[in-house]
Amino acid sequence: MIDAVSKAVLFILAGALALGVTLRPATAPAFEIRVRAEGQLIVEAVSAGTRLQLTGQLRDDLQQGLPQRRIVVRVTALGAPAPLFERATYTGMRGHFDVAEEVSPGTYDVDVEFAETEHVTGANFEQRIEVEPRPVELRIQAPRYVHGQSAAALVSAHASIESIGLQLDAFVQAGDQALGTVALDRFGRGSLDVRGALIAGHNPIEVTLPASAYRKQVSQSATIRRGDALSLTAATASVFERFERGIEVAGVASDEFGPIEAMAVRVTFRLQALEGRRPADAPQTKDGQSKEGGPGKSEFVRTVQTDTRGRYRAFVSGSELSDGVWLTRAEALPDVGQSIAQDGGPAQLDRASTQRVIDVLGLLALLAGLLFVAQRLVLRLVASFRARRERMQAERLLEGALQNREIIVPVALDEDEHDPGTDDARRMALGGLVWDCWREHAVAGAELDLRSDKQGEPVRVISDGRGRFRFAPLQAGHYTLQIRAKGYVQAELGFEAPHVGTLANFRLELIAVPLKIRRLYQVTMKSVHGEDLWGRLTPRQIEEVVRDVLDERRSDGGSDKILSALRERLEVIADSQAQPPAEEGGSEEHERLLSLLTEIVEQSYFSGRDYEEAYWLAAREIALGLTRAAESSEERP
Repeated sequence: MIDAVSKAVLFILAGALALGVTLRPATAPAFEIRVRAEGQLIVEAVSAGTRLQLTGQLRDDLQQGLPQRRIVVRVTALGAPAPLFERATYTGMRGHFDVAEEVSPGTYDVDVEFAETEHVTGANFEQRIEVEPRPVELRIQAPRYVHGQSAAALVSAHASIESIGLQLDAFVQAGDQALGTVALDRFGRGSLDVRGALIAGHNPIEVTLPASAYRKQVSQSATIRRGDALSLTAATASVFERFERGIEVAGVASDEFGPIEAMAVRVTFRLQALEGRRPADAPQTKDGQSKEGGPGKSEFVRTVQTDTRGRYRAFVSGSELSDGVWLTRAEALPDVGQSIAQDGGPAQLDRASTQRVIDVLGLLALLAGLLFVAQRLVLRLVASFRARRERMQAERLLEGALQNREIIVPVALDEDEHDPGTDDARRMALGGLVWDCWREHAVAGAELDLRSDKQGEPVRVISDGRGRFRFAPLQAGHYTLQIRAKGYVQAELGFEAPHVGTLANFRLELIAVPLKIRRLYQVTMKSVHGEDLWGRLTPRQIEEVVRDVLDERRSDGGSDKILSALRERLEVIADSQAQPPAEEGGSEEHERLLSLLTEIVEQSYFSGRDYEEAYWLAAREIALGLTRAAESSEERP
């Protein structure tokens, strides 16, 4: 035992000598080692409106945050002898610190200081900041629907001023009940769980930022609906959409309060396994198509939202699906809370029968298109025929209205004491009544000239005071009867003798000049497609027509006050043309000329006066000129 100990001691001593270590006395001197880090301040100083916000970090030269170190912040108004305020704060576990304070508008010097310690050198930061009032932007986000109370219902707020986060406390309340305070971080963000305050039904939530001396109070609100009996229906059907067959799943999301709007519903379409095989094992061609028809993909997912009545609809086109039986499943996804699912049932997709239905629908669509084209063609032909007929009728009316003489249509009268008696005598007799068809009275003093093809000189008779007239018995031959009366348009009647007996006692209707002018006015204006004298003609074109007519007929109707007024108006227009025109297309003087043209019609029609035939001829020439001007304006490109 002693030998073993001795050997161990000798071995230790030998090792010590080999290392050159010698034993020293206990009084040998000791060495002290000191380590100092270099302190660094990284500071961001901003003004969010009138709120001064400083965020920073204290770290060493190895970029490690220094925790639990004292930081002093001094803010001094520009030119002030003493700081506005001085705040002392301590860094967190990673060396971060925050300071925020409301100040008045102005310019400030910010000084952040870390005093030197035994192991860390001091650091300092300085910056000048402009502070101005700015409007606050507040945005909140809250779940629309909460199912039950098992999950957190977070109301999030984000407050900023010109994209700078606002560090402030925001107050949250539901109706009149205060729910708590949200401490917004340096980015202006924060949230609060309000599930404990939500009642079943609709819950109005309001988030408010308090006002300050230079900032108005800002509020935003939202509504959270909470339900405890969420339900979902799902029905699967094979349908046609835009001439393409597919599978549709439709249903309604609701709870104890009724349909739910804007809820997400996820619908899954899965191909049923084929006789023990997995859907993915179905045989496919080289391009990925299933040999049974359609793509080889066996599952599709569609996410849709419910409408205002809680309805949803998801559709997958047959071009994406393989032939076979598809199983569907719909899942309601509330914003907060547990989701619920509902099977929609199977749907069979058979591409062959689908193609037959599409072919039938295509044929029906083709037939409908042909019927539509045929209908449009028939309508166009009918419209063209109608327009042509109306145009021809208007031309006939215009032609008749512009005739210098009216063609008389005899109207047989009952026999009277002047009737010849026998049929043979009646066929060779000529007599009757001259009648004003406008005022409906007999016309006395009318001149009736009867001319025979066999006699050179006409025979004239004058209608008596009752408008009656009668000629001597006629000889066989062709006759022309011309009638003139003051205030009436000349009329004419051609006939053969012997006649059928009607002319032995007939009514001969004359057209008064005012009535003729009014008829001419109506037909002329219709022919130029206008509601009044303007039509498609400019005032200057109408002026030229009237000037030409009045120059040619200066000797006719010169005493009539309306035609005289027309001449005076043309002289005024000629004088006004020396001045710059008021605007393109006419002037006030031209408009007054048009009014006078209308007055020719209206005054002659309603005045009750008798007018000379020259008055009618002047109006006729004006109408002809207007018609020719309208036709030439249509031909111009």
